Amino acid sequence: MFITRSLRWWLASMVLAYTACGHAGAPRITFSCWLPAHSAHFIKLEAIYRQAFAALGYEFVMQHRPTLRAIQDANHGTSDGECARDTHYLASAPESPLIRIDVVVASADLQVWSHQPDIRIDNLSELNSGKYRLGYMQGSAATKSLLTPERQRDAQGLVTSEIGIKMLSAGRIDALIISEASVKRIQAEMKLPKPIYHAGTLFRQSAYVHLHPRHRQLVPALTRELRLRIPEGGISLE
Repeated sequence: MFITRSLRWWLASMVLAYTACGHAGAPRITFSCWLPAHSAHFIKLEAIYRQAFAALGYEFVMQHRPTLRAIQDANHGTSDGECARDTHYLASAPESPLIRIDVVVASADLQVWSHQPDIRIDNLSELNSGKYRLGYMQGSAATKSLLTPERQRDAQGLVTSEIGIKMLSAGRIDALIISEASVKRIQAEMKLPKPIYHAGTLFRQSAYVHLHPRHRQLVPALTRELRLRIPEGGISLE
């Protein structure tokens, strides 16, 4: 009787173990990303990252988050990394534990847009002059690095590009620092109450994957896999 019970227990244990092994998949990597999930750029980067991580034996998922939330999730370890953060990020956030993967994955022009056609902002002096009510995207180190401390206090940090464009079109701010790619996408998707105008281009920004340090061992291999799949200079976000 005891032998029979023991045999049953052993068989049940083997079945459970087999079932668990059968359902156990590859480990998963999740990136947070400020790009909208339906945008062509999000879809393209997600496909590239999925291929790169598959070559390393991982499943991959990318989740949209607002600009500031995306980098916060990566810093806190809620996600495993951030999809495309500008080159200035770690210099402006020395407390961040993230590791930058040394491959430019995307690039875009950082511009200023206005609701008035006669406003021109072509340099940092104009940007920091205080003449205009200014908005910028929260979580963008590249943008914040352009502003003086006084201007940072006066300017309005915005959670999403959509909110910024709506406020600009409504005249609630006079100028908005934003990527050209975001403006084109929103103009194609949204009917604005009033037109907005290109007021100047500040510089072309480059973006990199920022990986949480718990995956430090993947840095060399991930760098190699991304270089195999991404053209030099990154994917243009235009």
